[in-house]
Amino acid sequence: MNPLLMLGGLAVAKKSIHEAVRRTARGVAAYAVLAVFLFTALGFLTAACFLYIMSIWGAVAASMVLAAAYAILGLVGFLTIRVQNKAHPSPEALPLSTAVDQLTTAAANRDMPGGVIAVGLFAAAGYLMGRSMARRR
Repeated sequence: MNPLLMLGGLAVAKKSIHEAVRRTARGVAAYAVLAVFLFTALGFLTAACFLYIMSIWGAVAASMVLAAAYAILGLVGFLTIRVQNKAHPSPEALPLSTAVDQLTTAAANRDMPGGVIAVGLFAAAGYLMGRSMARRR
């Protein structure tokens, strides 16, 4: 195949990829602006509900009613997501079979498990990084 034709094909592919990335970025920006406006509207709706309930029952009762409403909404959302995740288990979530000899060698090893050591190393690294950042100021 002619190298010039291959370069032309690569240029077309690069241009189409660039346009696809640009369209995706515009879509993400549009959703971000929409989310900001929706959360602002939700904030004003919450304030309006609080003021209305406060005018009827008082501030403490209004706070408790709105806290309960948001707790119920959060619980319903959590349970919905939980049920959806159980309905479609990912292939990575399937249990792995472990050989019996691996279990016996792990049980016989009385040293600290690797997870504890890793957490300790991460904590030490975080402490050292924090100290080095504090010195720079």
